[in-house]
Amino acid sequence: MTFLDSHSHYLKVILLKSKKKAEEQLKSLIEHAKVETGCYINFFRSGGGGEYFSDLLKKYFKLHGVHYELTNPNTSQENNLAK
Repeated sequence: MTFLDSHSHYLKVILLKSKKKAEEQLKSLIEHAKVETGCYINFFRSGGGGEYFSDLLKKYFKLHGVHYELTNPNTSQENNLAK
C-alpha cells in the first residue's frame, strides 16, 4: 500500500498481508502524521480499489475533518502522481 503527499511528494510504502489491514494502517498513518508534523490531513484520495471504502472509515474521516475523494480505478489521468 502506498501513500503519497501531493504537496511534498513524500512517499510512504506499507506492506500488508491482506487488504483487511489497510484501514487500521491508514488510521495509524494519519495519527503518526499529526504527531510528526503537527499538521492534519485535509484530503484523502483513493484509487477506487475498495480498500478505503468502509462506513467506519468514512465516519473516521468525517470525525477528523478529512475530505474523501474516490477516483475511478486504473485511471492514470486521475492518479498521475501515484502511478
